[in-house]
Amino acid sequence: LVDFQTVPLLKRTLTLKHSPELFQRLADIDAMKRLGFSLHCVPSKTQEQVLVPQGNTLTLGHVVPKRWLLTVYYQVHRRADVESALMQMGHSISSCPEVEADASPMDQLLMHRHGCQRYGLWVRQGVEDIEVRNGKAFDSEMRRWQASYEGANLRAIGP
Repeated sequence: LVDFQTVPLLKRTLTLKHSPELFQRLADIDAMKRLGFSLHCVPSKTQEQVLVPQGNTLTLGHVVPKRWLLTVYYQVHRRADVESALMQMGHSISSCPEVEADASPMDQLLMHRHGCQRYGLWVRQGVEDIEVRNGKAFDSEMRRWQASYEGANLRAIGP
């Protein structure tokens, strides 16, 4: 078993509006590997919970957020390359405050993963962070999810 060291990371956070192709644009895993950065998307506010029809039952789910907080993680020597990569994705981070990654669980996870030279896109779903490797498929799943609760006739359910 190899014990990889954590590496110190910097992070910047910006707010993004949700769009149907957001994660397809963000999930450029090749650029993340080549330039050494990771992304973490969290809904900008607590997600509303809704009942969603699933087969013959209802399940508790979350509304697709209107806005996301995107945090970019990178090592200091990669700053210019990461700024350029995000600009090519359509997001300027140059005016966002730069802070050191700290002791939060996601910061710790990414400091270890960067120490192993592993990079990626993580998205908060409810209370869990999931790694997204296929942004196009994830966007498609979010559209299906949104359509399922927007199209549900929930007034017909219950008393």
